[in-house]
Amino acid sequence: MNDTSPEAAARFESLLRERSGSDRVRMVSDMFDTARALVIANVKAQRPEITAAALRVEVFKRFYANDFTPEELAAIVRRLEIDDSLYRATAVGSSTDGRTATEHDPLLYKE
Repeated sequence: MNDTSPEAAARFESLLRERSGSDRVRMVSDMFDTARALVIANVKAQRPEITAAALRVEVFKRFYANDFTPEELAAIVRRLEIDDSLYRATAVGSSTDGRTATEHDPLLYKE
């Protein structure tokens, strides 16, 4: 269903084109983060007892299950089911300029 007039759609597209590339990337990233949060909330509402590993699997399947063959999906799911400490590892090292990721954000996403 599309209830947007051609004029409104054209104006919206024009406004998006006027935004910088980094603004558009941030918008898409924010939309993905919101969609992921909604999926997580839905899964937890349906299965409050779900483990962290099972939640990773369920979120992955909801986003990407149709992008892989059954064999590929099974292999990925097996890996996601492992309660791997590296999955939650903190960052190590630093960039060549000595800044942290947080310190790079203003450089990458100029306000």
